[in-house]
Amino acid sequence: MTDERNRWLDIVKGLTIFLMILGHCIQNGNGAAYISSQAFWSDKVTIFIYSFHMPLFMLISGYFLHYSLKKRPLVKALRNKINHLLYPIIIFNLYNYIIGNTAYIDNLFYIIINLNDLAFKIFDGYWFLWTVLIFSILVTLVHFLLKDNLVIYIVIFFLLFFIPNFIFNLQTFRIDFMYPFFIIGYLFPKWEFKLTRPLLIWFLVCAIFAIQLYLFDEKDYIYASGLNILHSKLNLSVLEQIKIDLFRISIGISGSLFFLISVYYVYHQFFKLERLWKIFSYIGVNSLLIYCLQEILITFLIRSYAKDFELSYFNNLLQTFFTLFCCFIIIEILKRNELLRKLHLG
Repeated sequence: MTDERNRWLDIVKGLTIFLMILGHCIQNGNGAAYISSQAFWSDKVTIFIYSFHMPLFMLISGYFLHYSLKKRPLVKALRNKINHLLYPIIIFNLYNYIIGNTAYIDNLFYIIINLNDLAFKIFDGYWFLWTVLIFSILVTLVHFLLKDNLVIYIVIFFLLFFIPNFIFNLQTFRIDFMYPFFIIGYLFPKWEFKLTRPLLIWFLVCAIFAIQLYLFDEKDYIYASGLNILHSKLNLSVLEQIKIDLFRISIGISGSLFFLISVYYVYHQFFKLERLWKIFSYIGVNSLLIYCLQEILITFLIRSYAKDFELSYFNNLLQTFFTLFCCFIIIEILKRNELLRKLHLG
């Protein structure tokens, strides 16, 4: 993978992280009444962001894993991925739990700890990182032990539709849904080809994505309907659940392609905007830490501060910039201390 392509993907990740934080600020930064009404699920900006941002992250994660496995043998590849992801999963879920269970009474701080609740928080929180870790281990094993047998990947894909939406109250449907995107990203370098008519492809993808956005309904969110086709979260028929699952996967792909191609063209047309691309590249390179930090900042700071706000995209943009600025400060502090860096980045 060339340095130029690596930088472009970092910029894509940076822009996607920006959209993700904006989406979270729309959800949490427009007042308690807006949160209670659940109105954000029908918000057009939220639908646009949520239709593809996590699938795109998963595509890129799979893509990077492909090249990572070329550099390391089985044991080192597994150890590297586990160390890189398990540390932040545990540490940041611990932070989340402690902050959420701290009470201030009579001028003293009290931390209420329930080990069962803490264990559940660790296994259920930061589900995206758990997803990358689980699928990275799975693909690494299939790669080294079964030579990337395509039949195995396809069989796993179909089996996921029968896994319960909840196992021990853990929301497994979120993880299962990401599998096809991770596998497509991982296998893509094997099929990589040069587009002969890229502009035509872009217009076609735009048209498909626009139609799907128009058709998108609240039940199409993975959080609403789950993935299991036999026991739908909304008590839908098997056929209706399959229809929703396939639609959700297809809009994740079309939205990701739309964003990837659009960023590619904008980046190469305006490559002289070096300062701007450096900012988004920085965000992309540090996407893991920003993903972890933004949840804490938005949940416990933005949400509390904005409890009396009303819907305002301008405020949400300011909240997004503020969150990113706080992340920048914290990241630079962590990088200056080897122990802190190791604990938070593995």
